[in-house]
Amino acid sequence: MRGRPLKKKKTKGQILSFPLVIRSEANPKIKRTLWYAKKMSNKYLRKFYQRDILEHLSISKVRQSYKILEPESPRKWRSKIPSRVNRGILEISGRILRVVNSRRNLFELMLEKFGDTPDKWSYKKLIAEHKIYVKSQYIQNLSEQAERFYLSNGQYPTDFFQLQTTPKAKAAIISYAPDDGQAILIEKRGNSLFIRLKVLAYEDQECNPEWEWIEFSVPLPSFLSPLEQVAPDLRLDYFHGQLLPVIDYKVEIEGAKEINSPYFLTVDWGIRKLVTICVFDKQGNLICPPFFLSFEPIQAKLLRIRNEIDQLKAKRDKCSTKSDEWKKYNREIAKRWRKFRAIQKQLAHLASNVIVLIAQLYHCSEIYVEWLKTLKSKNFSAKLNWVINTTVREAIYEKVAYKAKLTGIKFKRPLSPYGTSQYCPRCGKKGIHTKSPNHWQEIKSGGWFRCPCCGYNADRDYVACCNLARKVLYGNLNDTDKGIAYMAKPISDSLFRQSKLPRERLFRNLSGWKEVISLQPQKNFSGRPLRL
Repeated sequence: MRGRPLKKKKTKGQILSFPLVIRSEANPKIKRTLWYAKKMSNKYLRKFYQRDILEHLSISKVRQSYKILEPESPRKWRSKIPSRVNRGILEISGRILRVVNSRRNLFELMLEKFGDTPDKWSYKKLIAEHKIYVKSQYIQNLSEQAERFYLSNGQYPTDFFQLQTTPKAKAAIISYAPDDGQAILIEKRGNSLFIRLKVLAYEDQECNPEWEWIEFSVPLPSFLSPLEQVAPDLRLDYFHGQLLPVIDYKVEIEGAKEINSPYFLTVDWGIRKLVTICVFDKQGNLICPPFFLSFEPIQAKLLRIRNEIDQLKAKRDKCSTKSDEWKKYNREIAKRWRKFRAIQKQLAHLASNVIVLIAQLYHCSEIYVEWLKTLKSKNFSAKLNWVINTTVREAIYEKVAYKAKLTGIKFKRPLSPYGTSQYCPRCGKKGIHTKSPNHWQEIKSGGWFRCPCCGYNADRDYVACCNLARKVLYGNLNDTDKGIAYMAKPISDSLFRQSKLPRERLFRNLSGWKEVISLQPQKNFSGRPLRL
């Protein structure tokens, strides 16, 4: 008896998604299908929003949500929808429930550690005392939601189901399984995609809806043609003010070959600057001046938007719940939140592109960052300023992680930032912070570092980058026998010294942000060069 041939294990690469807008005569039918899918998704959410199902989704090792929800779904609902379409709707419902369940777990954690009063929910204590790391914005959102509950009910919620009503699907979307021809069939022909799709012909409230197949084509960008397509999503989105169906064309690309070089990059999350970037070699030499990416105008704009949101919330809370005035303020708050998140997302993409591009230009094999969740705000700043800084950096952190992977650069485990801006990178002694290079009086929030022992002085964030590099190379911040050497002259094959092309590539990333973002290699960042 012949045995089955062994299948080669496929190496998983990166999944990238490209939105392709559908402009076809069949658009009304596609829209009708997606709106029906949204309606069914909300019915499933009302059915499955239960503690036991949320816990099952939480502990299950099954990645596809529909496999868990399908056996629990009513047969009369499933009979109205083709099985493959129904699974796509269930998958979207399961994703929403898993997100809600993560909020439930965090809410119960806050109750367990700090009680039911949101004022006591401390992000810093959660890290310092319990060594639990979550996104600060999640705690902020839950705290605001609990405060709104208190204003409406006169007491704080003690159960998550009191706080969170049944979630709703906001987007009309269907997630398809890999092409099997039962709900969607995609065929590439030259520079076009020919798609055969099962859609809702019409919906009759008195009987089961009718389904039919339609065919249409979508232009395919040439760079996507040679790539293998995986499971797509179908959704609705706005383009130039027009609501159109979009197919998210997902492709799998091979993982980039890991770079092997003697250079690595360190990133410091500054207070006055968004990030400070330095490149070192394995001998502890800084091979180029540091790059400072500053964002004060954008930071101020984000702060203004958050202040506007707080003011609108204060006015809204004085109105009776569900009144016309209350709804008006809610729409204004949602409008500003969309603007806030859009700016934050664009800023995170910009900063992550700059970090990864500098690593590429200097052929760095590794990127090291400090653990941003212990980032502190200025002593004289509002708490809100700290929240904005932290959430922006969280977004940058996530984007650098996946972009580095795409380019073959290792994104290493974050380093502890403790003491990185307080100790001299040359002698290892504790220094002081001053207002500027021309001042000598100690100011804790000062942006300039001075060492009383050896006289070394430099920008505070640059010193932090150097000490992060010391941790990479030597591990012990206070080991005075080993330090980071600053070379007075850059190495001979420094890319920025040879050609202007890399510099142009780097600054081209700023595009329309040049008026509100500054990025430049700083030459006068230190009082005198640092050597071993």
